[in-house]
Amino acid sequence: MGIINGQFLRNRINNLINRSLSRGSFLAIALLMAMTGLIILLGTLILGIWHVDLETKTDGIINVAWEVLLRAMSPDQLATNQKWPARIILLVITLVGLLLVSTLISILNSVIERRMEFLHRGRGEVHLSNHIVVLNWNKFGIRVIREIANSAEPGHSPRQVAVLCEEDPISLMHDISASLATDKELETSIIHKRYLRHPEKWITIRRGAATNTSDLAHLTSINNAHSVIILQNQEDFESRTIRSVLAIDSTLAKDSQNAMPNKQLALPVVTFVEHHALATRLDARLSLIATRADQDRRYLNYIPLSPDDIRHGIETQVSRHRGLSAVYQDLLNFGGQELYLVDGKTIGGTFGEFLSRSEHATPLCLMNGSHVDFWPNWDQPISNMQVVVLAENQTHAQRNVIAHSTFQIKGARGNGRHLNIVSENYLFVGWNKSSLRLANSLEEILPNNSQLNIILRSSDATPEISTFSGLPIQIFDCHAPDPLDDAEFLKTIDHVVVFADENATAGESDAMVLVDLVACRHHVNQINDLQRRFTVVAELRTRSSRYIAGVRLADDLLVNDSLMASTAVQLAFTPELEPIFMALLSIDDPVELVTRHINKLDSNLVGMTWQDLIVRVAQETGEIALGFRRVVNDEPEVLLNPIRTTILQSQDEVVLLSQRNQG
Repeated sequence: MGIINGQFLRNRINNLINRSLSRGSFLAIALLMAMTGLIILLGTLILGIWHVDLETKTDGIINVAWEVLLRAMSPDQLATNQKWPARIILLVITLVGLLLVSTLISILNSVIERRMEFLHRGRGEVHLSNHIVVLNWNKFGIRVIREIANSAEPGHSPRQVAVLCEEDPISLMHDISASLATDKELETSIIHKRYLRHPEKWITIRRGAATNTSDLAHLTSINNAHSVIILQNQEDFESRTIRSVLAIDSTLAKDSQNAMPNKQLALPVVTFVEHHALATRLDARLSLIATRADQDRRYLNYIPLSPDDIRHGIETQVSRHRGLSAVYQDLLNFGGQELYLVDGKTIGGTFGEFLSRSEHATPLCLMNGSHVDFWPNWDQPISNMQVVVLAENQTHAQRNVIAHSTFQIKGARGNGRHLNIVSENYLFVGWNKSSLRLANSLEEILPNNSQLNIILRSSDATPEISTFSGLPIQIFDCHAPDPLDDAEFLKTIDHVVVFADENATAGESDAMVLVDLVACRHHVNQINDLQRRFTVVAELRTRSSRYIAGVRLADDLLVNDSLMASTAVQLAFTPELEPIFMALLSIDDPVELVTRHINKLDSNLVGMTWQDLIVRVAQETGEIALGFRRVVNDEPEVLLNPIRTTILQSQDEVVLLSQRNQG
């Protein structure tokens, strides 16, 4: 009977241990710690009952327990004992203790390894709400994250972000952390520095496929997201993007039974597409599905962005008006002045009163549902409208209008500034894909008999076009005398655009561009007439070169990739502004941004305040003054939405919202 009871007891103990180990590491660790504690307790009692001399300087049960713990963790402690009773008892305690402690350390090490493997796999379920989901990853990803960081309101953390891609989550988080920590543009950001040093506080990265509905639901919590940005894959990006959009719609449909009553029904999904026609057709069909869908489920607000279309519109304006690249950058990123929507009921009055009296915001246009009035009359009431305003943040945008003006903007609105339409003479230095796109865009808006001259580098291909605006293109090759050294030739030019050499390395290309800019800047310095429209625009491939050119050599830089990321983040935060951004970024819409030298507007404005200029321009032409470009300490700066008491200077070039085709 004793043998049977002993066998039964051993079986029960074995089963208990097996069940503990099979239930996970936590129970195993707890069991081992309990057994270690039991050994220490038994050893302490035996030594205390038998009064075994441990040959230590201290007495007491607590000190004995401490000595037993040390012997259980390290055999080196036995060397200090000279008496055999203590040696034998402590040797047994050490052997059992080492067995238990080493097993405990092994399990803990295994737990940590599995945890690290789990993090590298990036398969943990995400529980977020009202966050931004970024699908896929490429060079735009860091810029998107930077813009989201910059969007934080003063005193608040950035919006939570969930990234789903095929990258290793830990390596990608390290890359993001290093990029944010060294980003000069974020050094003066309004967000707290600890959010830049610790992006893991607001960024969650998971590894998975953007076309997998299960990954979308569990690894991004997309059903509760505020918006989605889909980045292009390196290969097969367009078809992958379309499939990702359809996967998102399918995921939302599956979640229709769990829809929250206060959840924003429309989920903005911003993508980059090359063939805009395909994306537009998908957008139309998704919109039709949304109108027929059950209102208890979320549906897609698909926003396809065409980088080529955006570049066409911006580069066309940048090449004609000095300082506009900085204006577009400020409008699109979250580092300065942005566009916001304000409920007209909180303001009251008319559109003209808002413009003349607002201290912290500049109204641009009105929205009524999906309809946009880009050119409302000054007497247009705004109480039943939403007002699109330019402001530093949402707080300033919504602040009540309290300023007073001796002049009131009222009555019918003018049609813009009427100027004599004259032909313009362009010089392209270099020829690449950007050159062809810009030439085609300029030809759509420039008057006939405008001239295009091209200086070809030795590695440039022959231009695909031979005429421009009804006239033959003048081509100069590298073997002829360089026209950039001919002052008489440059006197006939209105605008110079220096393009990158796509056949050279980035460093070699930028070096060539900078050398050509030196000649152009030397010519500009010889011009005494500050009102003469002679602009120098450059296309550069590295950020350090852009800084050198932008500060000293070029009036403007062609659109870089960061503007694409800024546009996507702006629309992800406020998708209602899509028609406004598209109008400002396109050459086909009714309004445009232009710059005019202050003396071209009215020489009497010099020495007056910005408030006076806003009222004067609005009354005379109907245009809205947004800011100005000014050289400060030999460096050009663009200031949008300046303080109304700012004094105007003779060198200022004013940024205006004008009607297209008005000069």
